[in-house]
Amino acid sequence: WKANINRLGLSDNVIPLRGYAGDVLRNWKELTGGVQIDMVFNDSSHCLPSILSEFVLVYPWVKEKGVISFHDFTHNDYPDVRKTWALVETMLFDKNYFNSIALGRKVHIQ
Repeated sequence: WKANINRLGLSDNVIPLRGYAGDVLRNWKELTGGVQIDMVFNDSSHCLPSILSEFVLVYPWVKEKGVISFHDFTHNDYPDVRKTWALVETMLFDKNYFNSIALGRKVHIQ
């Protein structure tokens, strides 16, 4: 993973953090200094309470117009991914769907 990040020239833009997503997000400010996020690729838990909790925790840290994506959106074994998307998609614009990925940009809230 690290070799790929370096090979692609992304090491200045990627902060590797190990742990459960919820734990990392609850401690985001302490772990990163409050870095704002350009893109989130959610592929951790596949049950509605966890996905929704992670969305709520990460949303404040995502930059205005930043991308939030959910993996396994079309996977029949993970219906909670689609259900969670249905709950949160109103907080996103410019939504797109690619194979098993649903994504959108964070809405600017004044």
